[in-house]
Amino acid sequence: MRTNRPSTFTRRSIRLSILGLLLGAIFPASPDPAIAGDRPTKLERQIGVMEKAINTMLVDSPNFLVSGSDVTEGFEDDEYGALFVFSASLTGPGWDGHGLGAFFSGLPHGLGKEGKVIIRKIKGKGGETEIDIDDEGVYIDGEDVIVLGKGDKKWKKLLKEKGGDFEVMDDKELKERQLKKYESAKQELIEVLMDYGEILRGLPAGRSVKIMARMRNMDLPEGKEVRKLTVRATIDDLRSYGDGRLSEEQMRSRIEIKES
Repeated sequence: MRTNRPSTFTRRSIRLSILGLLLGAIFPASPDPAIAGDRPTKLERQIGVMEKAINTMLVDSPNFLVSGSDVTEGFEDDEYGALFVFSASLTGPGWDGHGLGAFFSGLPHGLGKEGKVIIRKIKGKGGETEIDIDDEGVYIDGEDVIVLGKGDKKWKKLLKEKGGDFEVMDDKELKERQLKKYESAKQELIEVLMDYGEILRGLPAGRSVKIMARMRNMDLPEGKEVRKLTVRATIDDLRSYGDGRLSEEQMRSRIEIKES
């Protein structure tokens, strides 16, 4: 399961997918004079391009779970700058194949009375292990099969017969697993801000660009609860980074991260 920063391929695919939109924002087709007054402003078009870049990242992310492919809303503020907002959960037990249900219900959440989650590695000693995952309480998380509830003995036996591997996770370990996903998700927000923030060429100097994630159903160690995660940078720094006047390390040090 990938929990590190997005791959070069993923970042390149995002760039290619919005290239046409960016060109359209910079060089829009000549409007019909009769409707020219209704045309979005240059900055509004650029905000739309940034929305699509964030949405593409969210759909491709192994860490964020969103309810659709068009969840980000961008806003222009005359005094502040640009703000982009979306709602999400972390991927986890029940998200793959149960995405919308897990997102809206928040289930399965925690371990409840069962007290344990059994995590089965799909890749066993003999290579790929073919497993039927249609049973109730059986979910996919990355390359793992996760069993909640009473079916764990049957699955232990089945996987041993098939040459599979497994481990038992308690509540603490599951929450630590979620914390790693959360930290990786945070890095994905930073990456998309750094890579595409300079798109907002219509934003005046001195303004800021902020991405805000409203998080649902967080289940992190030591009772940590994050309902809102924001990353912010000034448009001046983003332009300097895009022009090569700031290194990646320098740019990262200037990004403001807030959790509440």
